[in-house]
Amino acid sequence: MSHQVTNHRRFRRIKRCMAISAAAATMLFAGNAMADTEEDFQEAGRTLLGNANEGKANEPNPNFKSFSITFNPITAAALKLGANLEYLPVPHHAFVANPFIWPIAFTIGTELGYHYYTGNKGANGFYVGPSAILLAGCAIGGCGAGVIYALDIGGQHIFDNGFTIGGGLRLFHMPGDEKSPVYPWPLFTIGYSM
Repeated sequence: MSHQVTNHRRFRRIKRCMAISAAAATMLFAGNAMADTEEDFQEAGRTLLGNANEGKANEPNPNFKSFSITFNPITAAALKLGANLEYLPVPHHAFVANPFIWPIAFTIGTELGYHYYTGNKGANGFYVGPSAILLAGCAIGGCGAGVIYALDIGGQHIFDNGFTIGGGLRLFHMPGDEKSPVYPWPLFTIGYSM
């Protein structure tokens, strides 16, 4: 039975995406050529999108998981130990915190940020969001603290049992670094959502 429900949900998502794509293509390429007046054009858009969004606006998702805890095996391989904590007070909007310790670099810190998710099950779907990474550490040259600014782009999936897996790319900027304005870093997350 759950397989049929999952397939039905997938079909509704595909149908909604197709309707939105058709409406966007119509607006971009046909312009006002299809409609004599602005009212006719707006009615055509409502017709295309109306059935796809029917009954979805206020429908709560029973599988919504407002908290996710994940870790990044790529950073763990570099001996940076930490956990990604994501809290969604409402669907699509996640506050991100990632406290970490990086013994090999004698550094401690935390990341504070925001992700916008396209999915409706929690920290699920494609995401994009900014963050600030606050860090402090000591090296041969002395001790210091700083801030790194980043933009995360990627996707994450939450299975019905809570297992969470995702991947993406982080683009970060270290103020004062004149070599390169932006550095890439791969993101890969595994964890659990509840």
